Parts: sequence; structure tokens; C-alpha cells
Amino acid sequence: MKARRSLLFYPAWILLSLVIVVLAVELGFRAYLSVTGRELGQVGLMSRALFRPTDVPGLYYETNPFFHEQDRVRYNSHGFRSPPFPENKPPGERRVFIVGDSVPFGWTLENDQTMSAVLSAMIRSGHPGERVRVVNASVIGYNASQMLAQIEHRLPAFDPDLLIVILGPNDFEPPILLVLEDRVHRFLFRASLCYRMAYYKIALMGHEAGDAGEAADWKTANQKAVLSLAERARAEPGRWLIALWPRLDDQEQPKGYRELQSLLHRAGVDFLELEGPLRERFGTLEGLDVDGDRVHPDAEAAAAVAAILLDRLEGSGFFRQ
Repeated sequence: MKARRSLLFYPAWILLSLVIVVLAVELGFRAYLSVTGRELGQVGLMSRALFRPTDVPGLYYETNPFFHEQDRVRYNSHGFRSPPFPENKPPGERRVFIVGDSVPFGWTLENDQTMSAVLSAMIRSGHPGERVRVVNASVIGYNASQMLAQIEHRLPAFDPDLLIVILGPNDFEPPILLVLEDRVHRFLFRASLCYRMAYYKIALMGHEAGDAGEAADWKTANQKAVLSLAERARAEPGRWLIALWPRLDDQEQPKGYRELQSLLHRAGVDFLELEGPLRERFGTLEGLDVDGDRVHPDAEAAAAVAAILLDRLEGSGFFRQ
């Protein structure tokens, strides 16, 4: 009898010890981040419940409502990086949604430095009689297929009057995160900061390593999504604006950029290439990025893009006054 109890006791003791250690590490890590406020880079930011799994077809993940990072990144109740607003549009209000990846999202920028926030401020200043709400609906890591899925399944409830879709050279790639459907995985994903950090790290490593067959499949799907976006923009030019984001250096634009150009030209849609206006304003694309990554605009470049978008809206007759 004693031998049987011993056989049961030791595994249970080991399991309990492991649970205690895991909880201690989780709580200690959370306390450390809370006290120090330390930045942990891309993986660390993404791990702080920035995303959550979703059942929306084609999205895989979405932004987490009410997420905030030391007031630098803050989402509203709808999961948009914008001030709070009701789902139902008030009479007389018009809504502009900016859709894209980490570029229009405003990676490393403060909330009031993003393209959408600056554009909103410019509209209030230059067109005070207009009731226009600009919403930052961009999500880190989204590709063209996810942008299309977001526009089809999430945004119609908010009744947008204008969709500004900002595409870039890496929008043919697979999603950064393919969150599994497993219930246990989802529970751990939501409950544990350490688990999310480990998951994101592995996911990003896998994304960088890539699988050739999977990447080819995603590229085909994303090419179809770009053509679908372009066809919709051509059919309703007053409700759509597609903009093409360049790599921020003075070298020849990458293959992905040229392929986007070709697809959009083939679709016969009028689109805004941001490379030219940015060069006119700054004389170069060098030095407009964050930390030399050649992808994400700094605050000055983001403000310039907002001004370029405003010029486009004014030229298109979007404003009533």
C-alpha cells in the first residue's frame, strides 16, 4: 500500500512543482515588465495580447480590443488604433478607413503620429465644417488576402464612405501568425504572456525561414486578392483609394513592388504611388525609415503621407465644403 502511494505521490509532486514554477515565472515576468516598463521589441510588443485568434474567414488573427501599451499603442473597443466611436454611423458623419499592414498601422510611432491620426488632424484644421472620421484599421502582419477579408467581413458593419488601402512589397507573403484552432492552444494563448511570447518568436522564425510551397500558394492567393481590390476600386472610384508603399531607400524598388505595380496597371485602376510624392518632398527616400529597416516610416514621413493623402482627397472632390 505504501509503495503504491509512493508511486502516486512522486509524479503528483513533480507535476505540482512544475505548475508552481511555471506560475512563478509567468507572474514574475509580468511583474518585471509592469515595474520596469521595459520594451521588448517586436516580439515583446506582439506578446502583450496585441492580437487574438478570430473566426472571421481569412483573417486568422485580429487586434485585441482595448489593448494598450503605455499609452503609446491603444486600441478602441472595436480593435482599431483610433479614438472610440460608435459602430452605427451618426447622421452627417463620413468615415475614412485606412487598411494595411504595419506601415499605416504606425510601427514604433505614438498614437498621434500615425498616418490616420495626422490625416484626421489635417482635415479638422483645413476643413472644419466637415464631419469626417479617419479610422486606423491597419493590422501588423496583414497581407493582401487578409486586407480583403477584413474589408469583406469586418468593415461593412461600420459603413465606411472611403477605403484607403495601402499595399507594400511584402504583402504577397504568408501571414506572420497562423493561430491554431486548438482550444487548449487558444486558452494558453490568451492566458499566458510567456506562452504568447514563445509562440510569436517561433512563428516569426518560421515566417522568416518560410516554406517554398506554402509561400507560392500564398503569393497566388495574394495576387488574386490584389486584383479583387483593384477591381472594386475601379468599379467605385469615389469609395476606394489604393496607394502603393515603396521601400525606403534609393535603390531600385524590390520585385514585390514591381509586381504590385504590374497587377494594378493590368487591372486598369487608378492608384497612388507614394514613391514620387515622397521624393518630391524630401529629395530622397533614405533616412525616412525607423531604425534603418527601410520599411516603416518615421513620424516625419508618416505626416508627409497624410498630407499626400489629403491632397488626393481634396483633388478628388471628397470634401463637400
